[in-house]
Amino acid sequence: MNKKMMAFKQAKRLMVLPVIFGLTLVVSFAVLGLGTAGFLKATRASEVEIQLTVPEPLEPALRLSRTVKVISSAYSSTVDQTDSTPCHTANGFNVCQHYSNTQTIDTVATNGLPMGTVVRFPNVYPHLKFVVRDRMNARYNSRFVDIWLPTRSDAVAFGRRVVDMEIYEPVE
Repeated sequence: MNKKMMAFKQAKRLMVLPVIFGLTLVVSFAVLGLGTAGFLKATRASEVEIQLTVPEPLEPALRLSRTVKVISSAYSSTVDQTDSTPCHTANGFNVCQHYSNTQTIDTVATNGLPMGTVVRFPNVYPHLKFVVRDRMNARYNSRFVDIWLPTRSDAVAFGRRVVDMEIYEPVE
């Protein structure tokens, strides 16, 4: 049996490794050093991907500190709703790039909590956690929260409502 065939069989055996956690890592023959460019060219239609999984990073342990009623509204990244740098929050976070990369809404603005505080709105977005990354105009006190949404129409549709906000703190 020639070297190329042995490498292919070895890769096929590696392919049946069990998937263990959650994140997929794709490794090709070239990365493993099991073939030459000619071999890869010859087997392009049957390239083998080896899927291994790595555990997701654990988020810091949080516990519910308290639940408060707040007046909630929504905003998007437009100059008339923010400032001259609509994609950058008060702590410098680029919310537009973050959304583009993750398709996740998880940013809120409020004046009543420290930056980085994790909150949840169980009666609006029960499965999402948000992080305080922005501030509101100074005329709004701690009873107001603005949720960042990707489009102006999403923000307008959200409207203004009284919601429960769960505030989380790190477990020491």
